Amino acid sequence: MFQSTLSRTTLATLISGVLVAGAVHAAPAATGGDVLPFKATEKLLPNGLKVIVVPTGFPNLVSVHIPVQTGSRNEVEPGKSGFAHFFEHMMFRGTPTYPPEKYQEVITKAGARQNAYTSDDLTNYYTTFAKQDLETVLKV
Repeated sequence: MFQSTLSRTTLATLISGVLVAGAVHAAPAATGGDVLPFKATEKLLPNGLKVIVVPTGFPNLVSVHIPVQTGSRNEVEPGKSGFAHFFEHMMFRGTPTYPPEKYQEVITKAGARQNAYTSDDLTNYYTTFAKQDLETVLKV
């Protein structure tokens, strides 16, 4: 049976800058035993959501990443696969408050770029936009 661990194990990462896999932006060198060249701050919200903020050298850009700990390895019914990827696409179909047209209008008006991907162990949703649109983008 397909199970989602969306509730408490959802991890939202807010990055005040753009970190693109494979791209290198003149980042400061890591010091000591740090893995990342940027200092991350973690906060656990009362609803169990963990928020990690990673400031970078891009003060006016924000990238929100929401990895959900469910992927193709969670699809355990023989002959049935693709549920995680299917639900990834369904997330872009909107909600009753933000149907597809309104949802896309808000994202477009903010000049945001968004996408998602599903791997073996997670589905990651991400959006990059200007800092002043943070509240609006998080609302939708």
